[in-house]
Amino acid sequence: MNSAIVSICVLTYGDYMGLVRRCIESVQQHCPRTEYRLLVAANSPGPETRDYLETLHASGDIDTLICSEENVNKCPMMRRLFAEVQTEYIWWFDDDSWIENAETFSKWMDAARTASPETMMWGRVYYVSHEHEFCYGRDAVEWVRRAEWFAGKEPPSWQPGGKDVFEYEGRESGDGRWFFVAGGCWLIKTKAVRALDWPDRRLVKEGDDVYLSEALRQNGWQMQNMGPANGVAINDHGRRGIHRETGRIVEETKRTHPVEVVVVNWRRPDNVRRIVEAFRRQGRFCSVTVIDAADQPEYALPKDVLRMAHRHFVFGHNFGSFNRFVPCLGYMAPYTLFHDDDLLPGPNAVEHLLLCAAEYPHFSVMGEFGRHISPDGQELVHDRQRSPRRVLPVDFLVRSYFIRTANLKHIFLAAAALGIHRVECEDDLLMCMSIQRATKYPCVVTRDGGRDTSLAMEHLPEPHALWHRSDHFSRRADFIRAQMEAGWKPLQADAPGAMVNP
Repeated sequence: MNSAIVSICVLTYGDYMGLVRRCIESVQQHCPRTEYRLLVAANSPGPETRDYLETLHASGDIDTLICSEENVNKCPMMRRLFAEVQTEYIWWFDDDSWIENAETFSKWMDAARTASPETMMWGRVYYVSHEHEFCYGRDAVEWVRRAEWFAGKEPPSWQPGGKDVFEYEGRESGDGRWFFVAGGCWLIKTKAVRALDWPDRRLVKEGDDVYLSEALRQNGWQMQNMGPANGVAINDHGRRGIHRETGRIVEETKRTHPVEVVVVNWRRPDNVRRIVEAFRRQGRFCSVTVIDAADQPEYALPKDVLRMAHRHFVFGHNFGSFNRFVPCLGYMAPYTLFHDDDLLPGPNAVEHLLLCAAEYPHFSVMGEFGRHISPDGQELVHDRQRSPRRVLPVDFLVRSYFIRTANLKHIFLAAAALGIHRVECEDDLLMCMSIQRATKYPCVVTRDGGRDTSLAMEHLPEPHALWHRSDHFSRRADFIRAQMEAGWKPLQADAPGAMVNP
């Protein structure tokens, strides 16, 4: 075995005998035995899987076998495997990845042998635009900066300076794209693993492939994209995990959506149907919650619309402007988007919100329709023109409101202080002003990214709108004055005078 140039490392998990057998047999069938060593690790294997692996180890088909009765998780087990590596290269396989044909081994090894000295890793290269897609609750940029392998290059970020870029594609922004080799199968030079002491001891599982690729970039090394037709089927089985209550291994559902969109129906069921359909088409970026507060049967949402949403609530009592806040303890995504029922979003609207939030994280409420209040407390009823280059501060927002879910508590505290008068308050003003006062951050309007990124690609019919009420503007004026007396202050921007109609 001294002629082996690569250690093929396979990690299996749980009682998935069919997966690990397919993976290992594909290696045996398509790779020249004298050129590889086979290292296998098993986290919490079932009896059949363990017997199969131990039989192969005893026969010499597996060179190194590490089994753990408990699931120590991916990255800690990876460290154990890598400690046994003695070859020039490491070829990693999750157990649901497998080699498809006899040309694959030579294709990958030839790519490694002929690559530039700076190229350290090979595989299928992708990129993600948002940290939410690979880390949950962690500040990825700060995590990279604290790493022992951090070499001083600015991590990817949409804030100016990300990747040391200040004018990405003509706007005041950094480069927030995280390029990475897919973690299900990759080839790497062992000397890079040793230099980085990989995997990072802080890692358990999530984001390990993205962080490894960033560690390489930090140290001036490169990745080579093997393309889609690379001879390996990568991660062709559903994700697996531990059930939080039973402790049993189960299939994982898709990762939590970064945004929960909340739409309330009162008397516009046709609008709500189109809006829910539009947000459902935004895919992994959001889930959709509908609240049906219709006060008459003819306005109630049909059952197929309720089923179309990820979650729905049907109220027997109309709480007015507070309908959207009633289930707040159940909103658990990092961000919540409260969206009015007369705006049809563009196909990339939610992704654009996340992008703007990454570019400008210090906001209280973000949206598309921003307005100002004069120093004497007069609402300037026109929408601030947006910039294609940057987000802009405003006093408050109307019609669609994107906030960090953790900031919902500030709305409740402000509402509690109003006592019985909360029934008469303006929910958009309360939301914006309460979060501004608590966080000290401004409300902002998004950067203008074009029609497809708009929260209002189309304005829908709006019968029964509140602004038709005779006392609408006087109620808002009273609320603004009360908030200013309580300490809230407008930006006092030099904005044009008020308009009569919105």
